[in-house]
Amino acid sequence: MRISIYQLAIISGRLLACLGMFSLAGIYDTQVPTAHIVWKGNVSPCSLAKPVLNDDLLFTGSCDGEFYALQKDTGKVVWSYDSHVDGEPDAFHSFPLLHKSLIIAGTVGKCATSNCGYIYAFDQHTGTIRWKVHVAATSDNFVDVDPADPNGSFIFGTREDEWLSVNTANGTVNWRFPATPARANPKSRTSVVTDGVNVCFLDSTGTVHCLKAKSGIELWKQTLPSPATTQLIMYKDGLYFGTADGRITGVDPENGHTGVTLKLSTTAVGGIVESDSDTKGEFEFAYGLDSAGEQRTLLAFSDEFGGVVWSQKSTQPWTSGEPEPWEELVIAGNCQGEFVAFRSENGATEWRSKIDGCIESFGHDKSNLYIAVRQGAIYSYHLSALSHDGTK
Repeated sequence: MRISIYQLAIISGRLLACLGMFSLAGIYDTQVPTAHIVWKGNVSPCSLAKPVLNDDLLFTGSCDGEFYALQKDTGKVVWSYDSHVDGEPDAFHSFPLLHKSLIIAGTVGKCATSNCGYIYAFDQHTGTIRWKVHVAATSDNFVDVDPADPNGSFIFGTREDEWLSVNTANGTVNWRFPATPARANPKSRTSVVTDGVNVCFLDSTGTVHCLKAKSGIELWKQTLPSPATTQLIMYKDGLYFGTADGRITGVDPENGHTGVTLKLSTTAVGGIVESDSDTKGEFEFAYGLDSAGEQRTLLAFSDEFGGVVWSQKSTQPWTSGEPEPWEELVIAGNCQGEFVAFRSENGATEWRSKIDGCIESFGHDKSNLYIAVRQGAIYSYHLSALSHDGTK
């Protein structure tokens, strides 16, 4: 049996780790000799939203008020929209939403009054605006209640702690829910989540609300005894979140009753994500804080947060907004441009590579990883020449 240089490096590194010469995290010196950068697109002078991919296009928004559709294979700009035409622009901050032929994105808005930002529904292939709606700064994401229905709805929140359901076909508002007395808040809300029946979110006072997604009728609300430190995630039959007291809590979205409480040795922060459907086993991932309050730990949880399966510590803080599950790997990046792939099931380091720029987010398809950096560039990183177990 022939063993490649790459496989030999991995085997040697793991052997040394077993001998106590260095931790698995020390295998970071392993590079991927056959991987390469396909293209680099300098699309903006400042940071970009998390890339979203569909068919042959990649979508992202920038902090200077432009939204882009790029050719996924080349990085060429297919179309762009400059929100300057609608007044003083600000960042396309939210994670864009794909719905049928539309890509839906929102701007933050710089003013301190209501309705100074926009939600846009662009045609994915032409950039034509199907509709737009005046809103205050949007939450970090939108959730699609009816992905298969062309006349479905999506839900998001504003910096005034108002939550809205909007018709995806024409932009009309189905319902509004004021979570707190109207007031402008300089920060956008964290994520809103749905299971298609219920929708849940965290307001600016630290209260979790769950509503009926179709009607906007509130089911329950609960002020957390310890502040939430992660975004919410709806996973299987539960609503989960991390708190400052070092716990992951799972509740029933129908009634708010606690079902799971997992005590951690760290505090989970940022986005919680579930493993790719191609992974052997089911896991959830999040970043954790070290003793200095830096985001240096990557955590893997067993299915439905039964426990911590493994953790990996880094010498540099992770700056990618959330870990990126990719088939049987999970990837994290830092502000030195380093990104590391770990095996989902055991945390073993599969490979490590480096680009120029401070990594803020990832996107991916089957063969390429797309990396957005704070300096306004996107990289397409190709790995199809090398399978994820290191074999040709």
